[in-house]
Amino acid sequence: MLASARLGRGSDGMRMVFSDADELVFRDACDRLVGRFDEWAGERGLEVDPFAVEVALEHKWAMGDGILSRWTVADLRELLLGWMPLKIAMTEEQWATVLPTLRVFFDFLTRTGLADPRCDPGLPAALEELACEFNAAMGDESRYGVAKHWTMMMLRRGVDIGDEEQVGCFVTDVQAGEVFYDPEQALQAAILTGQEQMRPRRRRLAAVALPADEELAAAAAGSEVLRRLRVLLSWMGDGRRLTQTGRITLADARELVELLGTGDVVDPVVHDRVYRTKSSEELYGLNVTVEWAKAARLVRTAKGRLLPVKKNVATLDRPLELWGLAFAAFPRLGPAICSSGWTESMLRYQFDEGACAVLTAAYTLGGDVALADLHELVWDLASERYETDEAPQQQHRKTWQKLVEHDLRRMLQWLEILGALRMIAGEAGGTATGEAAGGTAGGEAADATTADRVAELTALGRWGTRRMLQDAGFETPVMADIAGEEAEVVVHVAGAAASEEDADALLRAWSDARGEQQAITELTALLRRSDDVQQWVVTLDALAEMGAAGIEVVMGLRDDDRLRPYPTLVLAQHGVVDQAELGDTDVAVMLAEQLATVLLAGDEQVVDVFTSMGDADVQRAALEDMGRCGHPKAPAVLTAIARHHQDPKVARTARKAALRAR
Repeated sequence: MLASARLGRGSDGMRMVFSDADELVFRDACDRLVGRFDEWAGERGLEVDPFAVEVALEHKWAMGDGILSRWTVADLRELLLGWMPLKIAMTEEQWATVLPTLRVFFDFLTRTGLADPRCDPGLPAALEELACEFNAAMGDESRYGVAKHWTMMMLRRGVDIGDEEQVGCFVTDVQAGEVFYDPEQALQAAILTGQEQMRPRRRRLAAVALPADEELAAAAAGSEVLRRLRVLLSWMGDGRRLTQTGRITLADARELVELLGTGDVVDPVVHDRVYRTKSSEELYGLNVTVEWAKAARLVRTAKGRLLPVKKNVATLDRPLELWGLAFAAFPRLGPAICSSGWTESMLRYQFDEGACAVLTAAYTLGGDVALADLHELVWDLASERYETDEAPQQQHRKTWQKLVEHDLRRMLQWLEILGALRMIAGEAGGTATGEAAGGTAGGEAADATTADRVAELTALGRWGTRRMLQDAGFETPVMADIAGEEAEVVVHVAGAAASEEDADALLRAWSDARGEQQAITELTALLRRSDDVQQWVVTLDALAEMGAAGIEVVMGLRDDDRLRPYPTLVLAQHGVVDQAELGDTDVAVMLAEQLATVLLAGDEQVVDVFTSMGDADVQRAALEDMGRCGHPKAPAVLTAIARHHQDPKVARTARKAALRAR
């Protein structure tokens, strides 16, 4: 019965999916995996070069999908004929060990149960077939990058590249003209390196959930912006005459304002005084709508007339396609949306960057994004070209920041009218922006402060932003693409999901596709071989979400020495057991795990995180618990705190706890 299975402390498995993992996390895992492979090969009397495996894993992480256990023939070709000839400096004797080592490494993955089920079974044959090409590529100096070009020259001259003094002498000799080199080869190496640096790097974002196109199209059909664009095109017919300045005539504007419902007022009356409207440019909502139609290539101007663009007019009957055109055009609307008032807008001419930054932030952060954070983001962008920190400009800084906030609110209002995002109340309990909530487009921002407002993308907003990010070179997976993946990939994606709702939806879809019993079996197998705490928690949570059968499995793992106390933690979070069942030792184990991950970034970072927990008494109590918890990573954490903590008493407690932990 799965529920009673004990995973045991002696498991040889480890985490194998590092898609977009932090470099320090990857390096730590890479070192452990290479060390484990070297030990495995040594026990069997097999001669291998661990460096070759380290290079292969780095390529898989930096340029591939980050799944260290899944290899294809295409991966091998890119590694052996591209990455290594360009970057990796080896003598012929050294590169002769690469293919045999990789052959043993793939066998190691299979025999230890680490190989991904989708790993290509034809890898050994591919290594044989690539041998001649690999040798030729490694010996072809025209394929060397700059670093490899000069490193190979040093190796040929007997320079120890690990000796800074010898390397320095070599550089001096080159500069003095005492080292002969082929300038054409050096130039070729520089060109290759430049091309490599310009090549887009794999930039993978967290997977998001998107509804079917039919649902998106229905939402697009209800967009207020699309309604206005359709009204504008219908009103135009075959074309309309413009003023000499290229604007809608005032006579037409009076009619069009009513049809569009922009809320603009022609000849407004203020305190019994009539202010005559001199140009349709003064009608903010109308002007934005017309400029939006131009930016989306629905209309154009020619010979003093506003004319429809016939090839795009057909999209009026295809809501999602039309919405996509409107969304893609939005970043180009800065001059219309941030129109000049009594002073010039700082965001006006960087509106495209600001809009893309706001949408990207909302997409990558998943949930609600505070307006205060968005304001800080666009302020940094808008103020880059200005000296706002120098006197006397500094005295105007607050005014400029207020103006940028005003323009940000205009941007968000129009995105809301488009249907790309929604403004909701934050913790302070604010109300929706008046104009945006009412579907109008007046030019002034609401008086509410940014502190009580948050923005979130709608499903349409996610869809449009995803397309924008794809055009920028990002990989933007959706949950539906992941649901058929292997357990570890699904757990990894769920752990990095943009929102908890997205993660739950993915795990449910995956479980439904697998069937409950098979899903439980695969998740339990992942727990058996994984050494990553985050994977444990996400996997245990996924099991607990599967109802009685999954909870039974988690309950059976509570006494497992290797996983403890995480099953109890997950059960407490699901209300199955009382939180009080987590004792001081359990808390200390979890703290040791957390700080051990921070330790990868350096001792000082551990101290910074640890000191944020509470006062000196709280810290000393936590250190004493860590010293007794028996966690294998606790001594390193305690030693780091002992070395760098500024409070002598806390540092002394850490030293004693470290000695006890050993």
